[in-house]
Amino acid sequence: MNVNDILTFNTQVLFIALSIFALVDYARRGSARRRDFFLFALALGFPLSITFLRRFVPLNSSFLNLAGAFALFSQPYFLFRLLQYFRPSRPRMGILILVGFFLCCILLLNRMAVDPVLTVTIIFSYCAAAEAYTTWGFYQGARATRGTLRRRLSIIAVSSEVFTVAFIINALKAQFPSLGISPIAQVAAAVSAILFYVAFIPPRWLRRAWQMEELRGYIAQAKIAPPDEDFVIENLQRLSQTATHVTTSLAAGVVKVDELTSVRSILAATDPRLFGRLSALNPSFIEQVWESRTPAYRQVSRITDANQRQQLKALGVQTWLLVPIQSQVYFDGMLIVALTDRSLFIDDDLDMLELLTQECILILDNHRLIEELQGTDARWGVQVKQRRKGMSVLSRQDTASQVG
Repeated sequence: MNVNDILTFNTQVLFIALSIFALVDYARRGSARRRDFFLFALALGFPLSITFLRRFVPLNSSFLNLAGAFALFSQPYFLFRLLQYFRPSRPRMGILILVGFFLCCILLLNRMAVDPVLTVTIIFSYCAAAEAYTTWGFYQGARATRGTLRRRLSIIAVSSEVFTVAFIINALKAQFPSLGISPIAQVAAAVSAILFYVAFIPPRWLRRAWQMEELRGYIAQAKIAPPDEDFVIENLQRLSQTATHVTTSLAAGVVKVDELTSVRSILAATDPRLFGRLSALNPSFIEQVWESRTPAYRQVSRITDANQRQQLKALGVQTWLLVPIQSQVYFDGMLIVALTDRSLFIDDDLDMLELLTQECILILDNHRLIEELQGTDARWGVQVKQRRKGMSVLSRQDTASQVG
C-alpha cells in the first residue's frame, strides 16, 4: 500500500464517520438544520462508502457509480442550503446552483457522447465555483458576527475553502493526468472532513469551552454601579446587547411577566419600538414558553394565529429565541431575541443565552446582597453609637450622683 492508497483510505474513513455522526446527531435531536447537514455529509460519505466497500465486496454496478457521482456533485447545493440558515442569499443563486447540478447530471449520463475529459473538467469546475461562492458567504457571515458563532462560521469557511481546492485539483488532474497532485486533493479532503465535524457537531466539552470564553467576556464587562444608578436596568440592557451580538440578531430585550403569565412591561430592549409592538401583540408563544420554564424558539411561520403571524412577519422577524428569567429577589421575566431568519446553531444559541441570563441574575442578586449587608452594617453602626452615647450619659449621671 503506497502513500496515495493510505491517504485515500483515511479520507474514506473520515467522511463515512462524518456521515454516521451526522445521522446520530439528527436522530437524537431532529431539526431542519441537522437534517440538511446530514444530507450534506451523506452527499460526501455515500460515494466514498461505495469505494470503501469495494475493498471487501465486489460492487461493480454502473447504477451505484452514477448514484455516488450524483451525490458528490450535490454537495455544493446542500452546503448552500446550510448557508441560508443565517445569511440568506438571493433565491436565484440557489436556483442557479441547483440548475448547475442537474446539468452536471445530464453531462454525466451522456459522457460517452461528449469528450469524457471535458465532461469531468466541467463538472469539477462547476463544483469548485459553487463551493467558492458558498465559502465567500460563510466568510462574510463570520466577519459580521462575534464569539462562538464567529469561530464556528470561520471553521466552516476554511473547511469549505479546502474542499474547493480539492475540486480544483480534480479538475486539473482531468486535464493533466501526469501531474502528481492527487495526494494534495486527498489531504485537502481529509482536512475538510475533520473541520466540518468540528464546526457542525463538535464534542460537548469543546462547545462548553467556547461558551465559557464568551461568558468570561460578558462577566469582564460587569461593573459596580454608583448609588444613584439604576443597576438592574443597566445590567438587563447589557444582557440584551450581548444577546444581540452573540446570536447576530435583529434585536433583544427583557420583558417582565406578571402572575397571569402575560407581558406586563419591557424592562430593557435594544430596539424599544420593536418590543413595544411585540408587547402590544402579546403573542401566545411567550405564555407557552413561560409555562414550560424552558428555553425555546418559535418560528413565526409556524404560529397558528394567522393575525399574529401576519403582524409579526411585518416586523421583519422570522424566529424568536426565548429564555425564562427567574430571580428570587427581583422579578420574573423573559429574555427575547428576534432573528431575521433561522439560526444555524439554534441549540447553541439557546444554551449561550441561558448562561448569560443565569450570570445576569447572579450579578443582580449579589448586588442586592451587598446592599443588604451594607445596610445592616450601617444600622448596626447607628445602634452601637446610640448605645455608646447612652452608656456615656449613664456614666456621667452615676458620677454626678456619687459627687452629690
